[in-house]
Amino acid sequence: MSPRVLAGFVCLLVVLSTSCTSQMTQLPVTTPQPPAETATPTTTPVVAPSATVTVEATPVPTDVISPGNLEQVELLHQYWLAVATAAGVDPYEMDISAAAASPDGRLIAVGGCSKPLEADLRSGNIYCNGADPESPDGVPFLIILDANTESVVGTIPENEAKTTIADLAFTPDGEKLVYAVQPNKIAVWDIASGRLESTLWEGETSAPSITISPDGRWIALKTTDQVNIWDTASEELVAEIPGYFRPQFSLDSQRVLVYHDQQFVVYETGTWTEVLRFGIPCDCVYAVSSDLSQLATAERAPAESAPILIWDTSTGAQIESLEAGEGFTAFLAFSPDGSMLWRASNRGDLTAWDTGEWNFLAENIGGITPIFNLQGFQFVGNSRHYLLLSDLLLGLYGVP
Repeated sequence: MSPRVLAGFVCLLVVLSTSCTSQMTQLPVTTPQPPAETATPTTTPVVAPSATVTVEATPVPTDVISPGNLEQVELLHQYWLAVATAAGVDPYEMDISAAAASPDGRLIAVGGCSKPLEADLRSGNIYCNGADPESPDGVPFLIILDANTESVVGTIPENEAKTTIADLAFTPDGEKLVYAVQPNKIAVWDIASGRLESTLWEGETSAPSITISPDGRWIALKTTDQVNIWDTASEELVAEIPGYFRPQFSLDSQRVLVYHDQQFVVYETGTWTEVLRFGIPCDCVYAVSSDLSQLATAERAPAESAPILIWDTSTGAQIESLEAGEGFTAFLAFSPDGSMLWRASNRGDLTAWDTGEWNFLAENIGGITPIFNLQGFQFVGNSRHYLLLSDLLLGLYGVP
C-alpha cells in the first residue's frame, strides 16, 4: 500500500502555482491590507476594586486528556473494519484519504477509496482510479459514523471515478460536514436531513483543505495557492488571501494565520488586515498554538531525532529546544487549551511536553500500537480525544 499524507495536517504538500479559475471568483472580495501604524499606547490609571470577588474555578472533566492523566490514555475505538464494511470494500484494499471528528466527539466522518491511490497528496494526483477495468470498485466513498456505536449515520453520494475526498471538517455545532472533493468542489452536507445544503466552491483545486473558525462565522477554503474566506452570515466569499497550506484560526476567531512565500502571515478576521508576519526558519513539520503566539518546528525526514524548536511569533526569537525521540517527526500539535505540545513520530510514538516550563511529560502515550505509514493526528474538540490515522488503523484515543 503506497504511503500518503493527509492534506491538512502537515506542511509536506507541494503546492501548484496555478491560479484558481472558479466561477466564484466573480464575486467581490476584499484585498488584504498591510498593517496600519500602531498608535503609542497610553496608560490608564487602574482603580482598585472596593472588594475582592473570588471566582470558583470551572472543574475540568475527568475524561479530558491532561498532563495528569496521560498514562491512562488508551485506544477506545478502531474504525477501520467498520468503515470497510459500511463502504462495502476489502479492508486490505482500502485507503482512507481524510477523516474528521465533530467537536463534541459524537460523529466521525471518513472519506477514502477502495483501492490504493495512484499517488499521495504531495504529487497533486490523488484520484481514485475508477477507470481501471480490473478494479471497477475504485471509486471514492464518504460516510459518517456514530463515534461510540460505530454505526453509519449517513452516506454522502460523492463517488465519481477519478475523484477523491481530500479534506473534511465539521461545523462547531456538529450539524454540518464541509468536505472537499479533488479536483474541483467544496460543499456542505446537512447531517440531519441527509442532503447537500450548498456548494461553496466549484473550480480548480490542488490538495484542498478546509478550516472553520471556532465561532462558525468563517470557513477558510484553501483551493490552489490561495485561501478563500466564506462568510456564513452573508453566504458569500468575502476575501482572497495568498496561502499554500492549511490556514489556522485563533481560538477566539479574531485572527487567521496563513503560510505564503516562506512566511506566516496573520490577518484580523472581518477586516482581513495584516497584523503580524514572521518567517518560518526551515522546511519543516510545524504547529502553531491556539492563540497564534508560539510556533513549534522540527526538521522533516531524513532528519531523524531532530530537535523540536519553539519560537515566539511576535519577535521571531527561539525560546526553547526540545529533545525529540527516535524516528522522524511526522506531526506536531498543541493541545486546544495550549497547555501541551505533542509530537508523533512516523512510527506513531507519541510524546508530550508542557508549554509552561517545557518539561517532558510522557512518552508512548496511548500505548504501543504497530503503526505503518502514519498519515494523520488531530485533537478532537476540547482534548477529550484524538484521532490517529495510518495504514489499517483509524483509532479514537482517550481516557476511558
